Amino acid sequence: MHAPDVFGVLTDRLHKSGFKLQASILMHLCHCTQLGQITAPLHSLGNSVDNAQFLKEHLGGLLVKAFPNVTKQQVRLSFFLCMCMFSCD
Repeated sequence: MHAPDVFGVLTDRLHKSGFKLQASILMHLCHCTQLGQITAPLHSLGNSVDNAQFLKEHLGGLLVKAFPNVTKQQVRLSFFLCMCMFSCD
């Protein structure tokens, strides 16, 4: 399963089943990435972008795409701050 599939479930108002599992998968992925436990590159951008930065940018782009009324700035300030707080617990 990859991030667009997870976000498809999380952002679909009619898709309620599986929400808790999808949220847990996303939280675990963010946590492992923040801790540097995922060493294989999640992208093909070379060494200039680490996995944590790539994941933040990629998930942020998916959130903005799923919710057109949310700006990239709002995603950076709200979602990523919360993601880091929860993944570091």
